[in-house]
Amino acid sequence: MAGEGDSAKTTELLYALAIYLQRNPAHATKFSVSHIPLPSQIANSYAIALQSNKNVEQLRLVDCGLTDDCVLAVCIGLQNNTTVTLLDLSSNKLTSNSVECVLECVDSGLPLASLVLAHNAIEEFPAEPSSKAWYPHFV
Repeated sequence: MAGEGDSAKTTELLYALAIYLQRNPAHATKFSVSHIPLPSQIANSYAIALQSNKNVEQLRLVDCGLTDDCVLAVCIGLQNNTTVTLLDLSSNKLTSNSVECVLECVDSGLPLASLVLAHNAIEEFPAEPSSKAWYPHFV
């Protein structure tokens, strides 16, 4: 059983990853956090890091307990991103609001080719793509 010390160490590590991501290392083209709960303040740290990162092509935040609010923060970070082509948000707590948020990022220029949303609470997808966006490949 994980104790409070383990939780604090995990939080420190997650913040360290956000700082690393913000430094924009050229070799870091894939970023993945899986099966670790991401509190909203850490999701916000990743959003800030993504605003300046121009190298990440694949972003996977799988089974992290993300909510629509967390995805909104990530989407803000991705608004001017021109490199992320794969976004995996599977096994979280997302609704159709998250889908709409991601599609707004695509409208603003995010070159998303694959969006993975399996195992969420999404009951319906937007009926039609907007006039500016094409639908990424949904998995």
